[in-house]
Amino acid sequence: MFSLIQNEWMKLWHKKGTWAILGILLLVIIGVGVLDKVTMDDVNNSNWKQEQQSMINDANTQLQTPDLDEWSIQMFEDQKAMAQYRLDNNAAPQVNQSMQGNMALGASLMVLITLLTVIPGASIVSQEYTDGTIKMLLTRPVSRFKILASKLITIFLFGITLIIVTIILTTVIGFILFGTATGIDLTIVDGVVQQTNTMKDIFLTYVYSLGDFTMSILFAFFIGTVFSSPSIAIALSMLFLMMGPMIIMLLQKYIPVEYIWLTHSDLTQHLRKEFFIEETTLFMSLTVLAIYAIIFLVLSFMTFIKRDVKA
Repeated sequence: MFSLIQNEWMKLWHKKGTWAILGILLLVIIGVGVLDKVTMDDVNNSNWKQEQQSMINDANTQLQTPDLDEWSIQMFEDQKAMAQYRLDNNAAPQVNQSMQGNMALGASLMVLITLLTVIPGASIVSQEYTDGTIKMLLTRPVSRFKILASKLITIFLFGITLIIVTIILTTVIGFILFGTATGIDLTIVDGVVQQTNTMKDIFLTYVYSLGDFTMSILFAFFIGTVFSSPSIAIALSMLFLMMGPMIIMLLQKYIPVEYIWLTHSDLTQHLRKEFFIEETTLFMSLTVLAIYAIIFLVLSFMTFIKRDVKA
């Protein structure tokens, strides 16, 4: 199996498109970092106390508005509480122009990383049929199961490589451009203002983003294997990844969307506590995703193993 994966890995990096994907990711990371540095205010966060006091004053003004709804009242009260906490504890806010801010940017790029991984994931099998190399591949004294498994593992390794590159590069660029100076993020839990662990939040964002990452790759791999069309696989995968929330909103009027994988693939909703479907739990999301992952894998392997290849 190792030799098969090694062979697929070499074939993947032999393609110009793979290097183009890596180049796009590097340009985005470096470009955004440099842009933040160029546009960074010289005084940066030096006047943050004045800004926090202005936020308190604005919140007090808004709270005097007649017939203000409860949601707005709570929002302005929270704004006041966090601003006052910063002033009382000399807790400057986190800014994008910092090492941790740049690392947070990397976590937010998981959607881009997923899209860039979907492209080779959708074509790694179907391109073999398009180029006619599938006949040569299947003549090797190796089971079709191992051949397909090696391709799938290779794609996941490629995606993980992009994630690692992103983590390293955003950290290094953030340190070079902005140094280690940073600020403090706040949150309100049960009415109490608390400081958050930025590094922990960044780590959790990466971890929870693996839901969309994994399911998008499996879906693209499944479509590319079953229909032997990389264009269809890429188009559908990108559509579901980018338009998933809108699709769920349209479908929930007609079908129980809590049983659709698109409703649960964005696991970061459990971090934000903003759910497509109320009372959704992490266990429920993982269960639904596991079921669909098994379905995609079974259909992919069954199709590839049983498909006849014309000589």
